[in-house]
Amino acid sequence: MSIVTMLTVPVAGQIIDRGGAPGGYQLAFGIAVGVAIAAVFLYGRIPEPDSGEDRRPEKIWTAFSRAFLANPLFLRYTVLLAFWNLSVQLASPYLSVFQIENLKSSPGIIGILGTVSALTDVVGRQVFGRLVDRRGARWAFALCALLIPLLPLMWIPMTKPWHAVFVMIPNGFLWAGFDVSNFNLQLELSETKHRTQAIAAHSSLNSLANVLGPLLGAQLIETLGYAWDFVASGVGRIVAAGLLILLLKPFVKSASAIPVSAAAAPASPAESND
Repeated sequence: MSIVTMLTVPVAGQIIDRGGAPGGYQLAFGIAVGVAIAAVFLYGRIPEPDSGEDRRPEKIWTAFSRAFLANPLFLRYTVLLAFWNLSVQLASPYLSVFQIENLKSSPGIIGILGTVSALTDVVGRQVFGRLVDRRGARWAFALCALLIPLLPLMWIPMTKPWHAVFVMIPNGFLWAGFDVSNFNLQLELSETKHRTQAIAAHSSLNSLANVLGPLLGAQLIETLGYAWDFVASGVGRIVAAGLLILLLKPFVKSASAIPVSAAAAPASPAESND
């Protein structure tokens, strides 16, 4: 996915630059919708193997509650991660707007910076994939969770478009590690019998946080400005990281880790923007 991002983001930036507003944006969005429809069609043709999980028909909320109650640790992890994502989304959706309004960046420059982040993402997945194998997902997760809160704070003193490269380089690298370790933790903490429902419930709760975060972030920006919004996002991440570390106890060796290939870990929704 990171390689595809490296190829497509600069192209989208050039389409918008050459097409102008709103035509360039409409064309880029139209191409994206067409590709997404084709992807959904191809995904639908992939056969689903039998996982051996309990798949008796039941109401969705019953399935979710059953999956959560099967492992209280997974429930607490999901709630704290939702708070983390809420904090991330306070700032993440508005970083491109900040670049255009405050740094006077063009769509082409933002596309190039996105490619830089995608490149370091590729490197990060290789590095953290090996780190998870050696030290465990909890250890790698804690490392990334402690460093990622610095990213929104690094935007505050910027005055030139090129300054953003100093954030985008560690951005892709650290979020790659976060995604790899988070994916492993979801598999480690969820009960095998209810894994499908548990991960679905996990994704649903975090999606809700991803919706609420930008709404709160918009109010902060309109009331106090970008700087305070970035500070709030950084502080929220630090608090969430501390609570997650207390929960997971990453520096105590765990025998239950399930290492998964870095390439299999899905990308974070926040990855390209923070």
